[in-house]
Amino acid sequence: MAAFGIPGGAEIWIILVVALIIFAPTVIAAWLIWLAVARRSKFAPPSAPAGWFPDPSTKHELRFWNGATWSSDVSDGGVQTQDPV
Repeated sequence: MAAFGIPGGAEIWIILVVALIIFAPTVIAAWLIWLAVARRSKFAPPSAPAGWFPDPSTKHELRFWNGATWSSDVSDGGVQTQDPV
């Protein structure tokens, strides 16, 4: 496998290192953005008015935000029940 005049199988390592150098910053940036969005979406912003929001625990479809904290009121398929936070 001396296609590029590199002895042995070293060319695959060179290709992997070059790919890592090229793509690593993009992958790291995408991961950091995903992490920030995932964290932000789990909690209603402090200024959010009271209302139904996606359940941050993901156990239910919706959970009621009373304007300050999550309540135990949850909803699945339009059926409201109680589930402590």
